[in-house]
Amino acid sequence: KRELADLEAKKKRFEPKVVQACQDYQDAVNIKTSLEQHKTVGREKLDQHCEEILQVYQLSINTYLDQFNAGFRITNSRHLYAGGTPSSHYQIKINNNAVDLGNSRTQPGTPCFKTTLSSGDRSALALAFFLAALKQDAGIGNKIVVLDDPFTSQDRFRRTCTQQLIRELARTAQQVIVLSHDQHFLRLIWEGYPPADIKVVQLCRTGDNTVIGEWDIEAETQSTYLKNYSTLLDFYRERKGTPLNVVRSIRPFIEGMLRSHFPGHFQPHEWLGNFIGKIRSATNADGLFHAQADLPEIEAINEYSKKYHHEQNPNANSEALSEDELHGFVKRTLRLVGGC
Repeated sequence: KRELADLEAKKKRFEPKVVQACQDYQDAVNIKTSLEQHKTVGREKLDQHCEEILQVYQLSINTYLDQFNAGFRITNSRHLYAGGTPSSHYQIKINNNAVDLGNSRTQPGTPCFKTTLSSGDRSALALAFFLAALKQDAGIGNKIVVLDDPFTSQDRFRRTCTQQLIRELARTAQQVIVLSHDQHFLRLIWEGYPPADIKVVQLCRTGDNTVIGEWDIEAETQSTYLKNYSTLLDFYRERKGTPLNVVRSIRPFIEGMLRSHFPGHFQPHEWLGNFIGKIRSATNADGLFHAQADLPEIEAINEYSKKYHHEQNPNANSEALSEDELHGFVKRTLRLVGGC
C-alpha cells in the first residue's frame, strides 16, 4: 500500500494541472529572486545618493552657521529607514563634543538640542536648514519665498548677516516676501534697493477687517529707539556713556520695543507703567498676551529704572547709581530683544 501510494503521488506530479502549478511556482520564485536583486541594487544606489546629498546639505548648513557666527555645527549626518520611511539623523557639535538631538524620552540632565542651544542658536539653525534647502532647489528661479519673522529670537549680531542672505536669496528666487514686526530690520533690507525692485506695505486694521496699505518705512523708523539701543549697547560692551543717561535710556527703549512688536496697542501718551498694566490684563485672544512671558523681567527692570526719573522720584539726579548694577540691568534689557 505504501508503494502504491508513492507511485500514485509520483503519477500526480505529472498531471497537467500540477505541472502548470509547479511551473507557476518556479516562475514566481525566479521573479522574486530578480526583484530581490533589483531591490539590493536600488538600496545601494539610494544609500549612496542619501550619503552624498546629506553631506552636501551638512556642508551647506555649516557654511550658513559659520556666517551666523554660531559656536556649533552639525555632524554625523546619516540616513535612516525606521518604519519604512526615509529620514535623517544628525548631531550637534559643540566644543568638539557631539550632542544628540534628544526627544521626550531624554533623561533630565542629559545634554541635548533643547538644553545646549539658546533660542537664538535654534533660530539660526532653523534658518540655515531653510536656506540650505533653497540653495539645492533647481527650480528656485520660479518660486516665491516667504520669510515670516526670520529675525525673531535671533541675536543682534546676526542682523546684518541675515539681511545679506535675504538679499542674496532675492537675486535667485522669483520673489521674496519678508514679514516682520521689527521695523528697523525691515529698513535694513529696504535700504539700497531701487524703488522699482522693492515694495513696502503694512497690515492695517480697518474696523473688524485687516487690509494691506502703503507704509512709509523711512518716516516710521526715524525714532529714538535706535539711539537708546546704541546707548545701552555701548555701555554694555565698553562701559561708554554717562551712567545717568544710560539708565534713563532703559525705559524709553523698552517702550519703543513694545510699540514696535505690538503696533496699535499703546497710545502716544502712555508710558511703560501703562504698558505693563495692559499686558498683565491681556487675554489669550489679545495680541498682547504673547508679551506676558517677558512681563516679570520687564517689571523688574522698570522697578529698578523708575527711581532715576523725575516723574517717580524728585531726587532722581542725586540717587545713588552703581555702574556694576546698571551694567547688569542693561544686559537684562538687551536680552529682551536678543541684544546680548
